Amino acid sequence: MALASTLQGGSSAIHAWKASDAAVVETNIDIPGDGRMILAAKATDLGNGQWHYEYARMNFNSDRGARSFSVPLSRGFVITNTGFHDVNYHSGEPYDNTDWNGNVGSESIEWHSPETFQQNPNSNALRWGTMYNFWFEANTPPTTGTVTSTAAPAGTAA
Repeated sequence: MALASTLQGGSSAIHAWKASDAAVVETNIDIPGDGRMILAAKATDLGNGQWHYEYARMNFNSDRGARSFSVPLSRGFVITNTGFHDVNYHSGEPYDNTDWNGNVGSESIEWHSPETFQQNPNSNALRWGTMYNFWFEANTPPTTGTVTSTAAPAGTAA
């Protein structure tokens, strides 16, 4: 086994990504009276006008999970190679392991839990201490924008 960078002992995976790659942008999302989520993002130029976008969203210590993640799209975006990765619950955990659905619309790309909290309190939400990854490729270089997310249970966006 060959290690790609130095060991980041005592660090969460999302912080280790930033520590090993200066191109990663990390943002703390503090939810008043609740806790913190962290978003990390990186855009990679693939050449020939193509870009790879990678996002990691970690629920660091928020009691309220997240059930969706959305990235705005500029006019003319052509999206390919979308993806999602989460954790698989096991050992008697009651949580649903169904992957989040990804939808490319005219103004955004969104991933969301298959069910709302009201439909299934054990739906696959981004729960405390877990991290989910989202990615896609597009024909447009990065710009500044605001990603959005919906909290689970429903309430103020997280």
